[in-house]
Amino acid sequence: MDKSRTIIIVIMDVLLLAELVFAIWLSHDDPNAIAWTFSKAFVPLALATVVGARLAVRRWSPPLSGEIYRPMGIMGPRG
Repeated sequence: MDKSRTIIIVIMDVLLLAELVFAIWLSHDDPNAIAWTFSKAFVPLALATVVGARLAVRRWSPPLSGEIYRPMGIMGPRG
């Protein structure tokens, strides 16, 4: 995996973790509406982060190599 793709994935992971913490913090006040408040805060942010990361990977990272990896063991390339 190349460096740009790795950086994008790490940034996406950090953002998702921050959004999760924010949604939990936001929803801890009202015990009757924890699930609704958490979902209302987390789902749109997480969806935007994942879609943005996918677009960034497509735009800024080079395509993966088209070669199929074939290990060469004891039997050689035909084995």
